[in-house]
Amino acid sequence: MIYKYAQVVGPGKVELVEGKEPKLEKGEIRFDNNAVGICGTDVHLVFDKKPFHEMSPLSYPFRFGHEVLAIITEFGPEASRRDVFGIPIKEGDRVVFYSGKGECGKCYACRVMLQPRFCLNRGAGMGDGFAEKGIIPANSYIYKISDEVPDEVAVLTEPMAVACISLEKSLYSSVPDKAMGFGPGKVVAIIGDGIIGTLLTVMSRISGAGKIILIGENENRLQLAKECGAQFVFNRHDFGSEKEKLNRVRELTPHNLGPDVVFEAVGVPEVFVEAIKLVRIGGLVMEIGHWTYRGTVPFNPTLLCQKQIELRGLLGYSGMEFGTVQQLFNSYQHLYPFKKLVTHTFPLEKIQEALELAKSHQCMKVVIKP
Repeated sequence: MIYKYAQVVGPGKVELVEGKEPKLEKGEIRFDNNAVGICGTDVHLVFDKKPFHEMSPLSYPFRFGHEVLAIITEFGPEASRRDVFGIPIKEGDRVVFYSGKGECGKCYACRVMLQPRFCLNRGAGMGDGFAEKGIIPANSYIYKISDEVPDEVAVLTEPMAVACISLEKSLYSSVPDKAMGFGPGKVVAIIGDGIIGTLLTVMSRISGAGKIILIGENENRLQLAKECGAQFVFNRHDFGSEKEKLNRVRELTPHNLGPDVVFEAVGVPEVFVEAIKLVRIGGLVMEIGHWTYRGTVPFNPTLLCQKQIELRGLLGYSGMEFGTVQQLFNSYQHLYPFKKLVTHTFPLEKIQEALELAKSHQCMKVVIKP
């Protein structure tokens, strides 16, 4: 059967291509694509003049799209008919999945480091979700979506997984730095009012933050952040200087020292330096805004030593976070306005228009409905 899919053919240009559905191999599952979210990484991959970081094996043309909500249509030979939690799955069920192609399970990172997201044999690609149909690879993490969770919430699984692992990675350090990191009652600052920053607000509230401060630049997004649990929101354009901005945020923290944890979720190198300046002495900065190449910016490492802060970077997540997210959605979807975060939907034929909108930031989450 012939189906349509999108591919990036050059900077700023996406085209639809027709292809023939491949035969199902051992352990694979075929699906119809119910919805796929446009990630900030997708926008960078399409529009940046140099979208590939130094370790990326990508080249033009390439397929993309990794925030997939699938509907099972066919099981291949020996494909599992249960999800990771042991729940039966069948044709017609909605599922999300973390691709089994990403981890070999045999290399040093997978077996010894026990950190499969660093797999040394990870293949190329940023997904192939912008398509009418697709295949769930063998050995994938598959999670059935509860009937009580609507499409608009389920399609947020991937960005919520990023927020989830970001929060997890920011947790308390051990001795001698036991006061570093996130914990109950901590003051959190989130720089970035996009989907990751907003979902980090939810994760921080669920996990017991004492105070949540969010800095953004879009009034509609800032309002959504408040609805998601941020007690204080600031539009960066309202400040006359960087010093004024830093002082206004610090005034909300004990002894005006600054937040305990700062999450940088913008993806602008200059904002990384801003986060280092903002965090308190002995605090922690979580850098989660960069996947594609975004250039460089100078900063004085003496500041790192003087403040004795900790920096932690994050790239991606594992299949385990997808499971955690489903449990969170089942428990908290009625307490937070997740459905409001999907602000626009487009058919696959209008993916170029959808990407342009996502690039403009005049939206929150844009979703393609093939």
